[in-house]
Amino acid sequence: MIRTGEQFRDSIRDGREVWVNGERVREFVKPLQDNEVPVYVDGQLVRIQINGDETLARQLRPLDQGTMNPILEFMRGANRYLSKIYTGYNPAFIIRNTAREPASPSDSWVKSARMWRHEPGQDREYPVKHELAEWLIRQLCDRDFDIAAMDGIEPGKFEGHAFQFVHRRLLKDHELPVIPVILNTFDPPNQPTPRRCVALGAALRELIAAWPEDLRVGVIASGGLSHFVVDEALDLQLLGAIRNWLVVGELARELDLEWVEYVPGYRTPALTGTGLAFAAWKPLP
Repeated sequence: MIRTGEQFRDSIRDGREVWVNGERVREFVKPLQDNEVPVYVDGQLVRIQINGDETLARQLRPLDQGTMNPILEFMRGANRYLSKIYTGYNPAFIIRNTAREPASPSDSWVKSARMWRHEPGQDREYPVKHELAEWLIRQLCDRDFDIAAMDGIEPGKFEGHAFQFVHRRLLKDHELPVIPVILNTFDPPNQPTPRRCVALGAALRELIAAWPEDLRVGVIASGGLSHFVVDEALDLQLLGAIRNWLVVGELARELDLEWVEYVPGYRTPALTGTGLAFAAWKPLP
């Protein structure tokens, strides 16, 4: 059988047998690409692609199999692992809040109270100012802040109660795009220091002012005081040291503090409840 070059290429593409000069070709070996490195696994040739870095592939090729195999096996395993990781840590167009779960007579008061933060009918997606979010992330990284980013929320998951309150109680039906910022205020060992929180607030103030679009930006911070047993003395002592408030306090440094109030929110005679504090800065005209 004699085939044209085009027929030969077609036979390779569609998986049909390849014949050359009347003989069946048992195996067609595709030429090694610039970003590929050959490695033998259990006697079988495996090509590992190093996307975006042909230089690294060229450096690895001359290595003997004994040296190269452990390196490439690690890279191949890491690539499989990373490809399965949820990529929900890069900025998004939307942030989601889920609908309330059906009520049941056996529901605890905790679930009943929590459901009020959720949507009454069905899941709802709220807009995000993604262009500014992406720009802030890049600029903060340039200023040596280690920023994680989200591109969305996994199905069935929802925004935290700090953001639910803003959407459901403060914004209500207003479709204002937001930029959610989550600060590790609790989980050890890498909580930001107060000094770092102040530095973040200063950086955000400067970057928002430098954004070329003429925007009116509002900033809301939330943070917990004593719970589930109210400790008023502790709350009043720590009120000025809440990490989220430090960020916003520095961000709003040029604004006048208009209102501060502390409310011990007792729920039962056993003094269970939550310490609540509120503050507002006078907005610009």
